[in-house]
Amino acid sequence: METAIVDLDDIAHHFPAGHRIAVSISTVYWPIAWPSPDLATLTIQLGDSALELPVRPPNPADAALRPFDPPEAASSEPQNDLPPDPADPVIRRSVRRDLLTGEMVVDFPRWTYATEMPSIGQTHRGTGLARYRITDCDPLSARCETRYTVRIERSDAVIEHESEGALSCDATHFIVDMRLRIRENGTQVFARDWNERIPRDHL
Repeated sequence: METAIVDLDDIAHHFPAGHRIAVSISTVYWPIAWPSPDLATLTIQLGDSALELPVRPPNPADAALRPFDPPEAASSEPQNDLPPDPADPVIRRSVRRDLLTGEMVVDFPRWTYATEMPSIGQTHRGTGLARYRITDCDPLSARCETRYTVRIERSDAVIEHESEGALSCDATHFIVDMRLRIRENGTQVFARDWNERIPRDHL
């Protein structure tokens, strides 16, 4: 019999009487965590399993505690949210599954915005996408693809950033492929490409 100790975040939660706590056990938590290179099987002996949680006993002194103060924050500068550029592709969060190949594709649009900030005379535009792929029963098929664009418009310059990347793997290494381009007023001022293999080191 094995004992697993899981450190949780330091929070307090009151479970009302009659409520239940669900425990989910899985060998894979894709795309939150990268899968191990080999398929695994878990066997749970329910009769020998238990969940132990720390319990804080009631304290009468809690009634004397004062409420939290209101949150403090600096005043915000004015900004205007602009409509998206019609030329930008519309990508929605989605999960697609190919019933023939077993491949699942998860799309996460990230940080798509267009904001005008009059106080500093700038307009910022950005689009982003993170796409995750994996095929049933093949953890080595896991792949993450990203694509980001950022455009800063000022009276004296327009600065653009474009990047595309992919993270994949084999049984022994993670494989990183990246492409980065920076332009100022339409002229490329910086470029870099990556192609690296990083040992998995038991991951």
